[in-house]
Amino acid sequence: MKVVKYLGTALIGTGLLFGCSPEKPQEKDTTFVQEKQSAEEKLYQNYCLNCHGEQLRGGYGPGLQKVGRKYTEKEIQTIIEKGMGKMPAQNYIPKEEQLQLAKWLANQK
Repeated sequence: MKVVKYLGTALIGTGLLFGCSPEKPQEKDTTFVQEKQSAEEKLYQNYCLNCHGEQLRGGYGPGLQKVGRKYTEKEIQTIIEKGMGKMPAQNYIPKEEQLQLAKWLANQK
């Protein structure tokens, strides 16, 4: 019985730890910070930061600091839209915002 209890706790803890989901993340109160950010940085903060970390350094998902060296803008947009590997499709992000993010990320070299 203890094994079941610990297994359940571990599974719940893992879900809370990683917290990434294909659902749209909740808005955070970052009024002061957002005044200094570009539109693309705000999109990154709203959609990508939970998994890819502060300053594109990575977290649950890989770092994106030099993603533009590996993928083209179109490839990045396809990854955002359809997912890749462990990353689920982010098709809830409006197409225009996907394109903005892809262009911005492709310039991260």
